[in-house]
Amino acid sequence: MKGKNNKQTKLRSKKDEKKNVLINNKPHTKPKLVGNPYLNEVHKLKNTIPNWDDFFNESANETRMEQWIRLEVLGEPLAKKYAWAIPDDRAIKILSNFSPLVEIGCGKAYWSRLLQENGVDIVPCDKVVMKNAWTMVRH
Repeated sequence: MKGKNNKQTKLRSKKDEKKNVLINNKPHTKPKLVGNPYLNEVHKLKNTIPNWDDFFNESANETRMEQWIRLEVLGEPLAKKYAWAIPDDRAIKILSNFSPLVEIGCGKAYWSRLLQENGVDIVPCDKVVMKNAWTMVRH
């Protein structure tokens, strides 16, 4: 009896382990996110660009080109690290009303990760599974 229970426990733990494995067979052991690090980094970036609030106005400004270049140089790595769009609390709250969800073309699955940590049932899917995804991504 003792051996049988031990074997069942091992089988159960193997099944649980498989649920938390990325497609590339590496364990999904990412620590819990604290808040929304992408939004926090964008706020820091915002503080480095003068006149951010007027950034998209049509008025011609000589320094505007410099601001665009700064945004591209500093902002592009953030988009590659996290996602193209920046989720905020309002977006997370709205999407949580539609759970369960499937995110098709999730990329690194940053949005899915935030939603999961806010109790949303979501399955992130992408044709290409990236090694440094924020959560388990299905192919």
